[in-house]
Amino acid sequence: GIVCSGERARKRGEGEDEEGRAADNPAVVMTDESTGNRYMRLVDSKGLAEDRADPWLVKDLHAELKSWDRPGGGDNRLVIKSDGESPIVAVREALARKHGGIVSPEQPPKGEHASNGIVEEAGKTIRDMAKVLKLQLESNLGRMLHMKEPVMHWLIRWAAMALSRFQVGKDKKTAYQRQTGRACNIEVVPFGEKVWYRKSQETGPKRAMEPKWKEGLWLGHARNSNEVL
Repeated sequence: GIVCSGERARKRGEGEDEEGRAADNPAVVMTDESTGNRYMRLVDSKGLAEDRADPWLVKDLHAELKSWDRPGGGDNRLVIKSDGESPIVAVREALARKHGGIVSPEQPPKGEHASNGIVEEAGKTIRDMAKVLKLQLESNLGRMLHMKEPVMHWLIRWAAMALSRFQVGKDKKTAYQRQTGRACNIEVVPFGEKVWYRKSQETGPKRAMEPKWKEGLWLGHARNSNEVL
């Protein structure tokens, strides 16, 4: 089964972190019970509205499930568990329509949170990893990062993916290994590090004197290949 959770935005002054900044950005967390794969995305507050789901979020969740070998469509079966709050139910239902196949919704009784413990633990672990990445990046930059900065979306994404690909469980395997049968051997460098990358081959006439390499920021692995972003 797939377990989803929406972490709603808090009012200013509630749930402030160690740096005194409130957790203004809601997030969506998803985990696969069979492999332990994890997913988290920061979303605009409109993305968790009471009666609608952000189309981008639904498309991204759908792509993530496919990368987890949950292809959807046809007779593929999937159980999506979540709590009964209206925003996450709207996301769950939109995802079921987008993903296709036979999707069974499941949610705990009202007021019962124990059934959602797996995704809550996944969210806590991802936030802890993100905090480490953020502190490292702030140290390298010599300044504080704010949640509204675009790089934080990439940082949260990579925190979840890094745990899925490299955190070893009690069975001595990572979530990536449980899914694919092999370890992830794609190179990793510190998040946000300046790197040289080779430009992809462009169509049209070749320009012999044009540089083939450019400088960029390392943002993590691609979802479905051995490429990096």
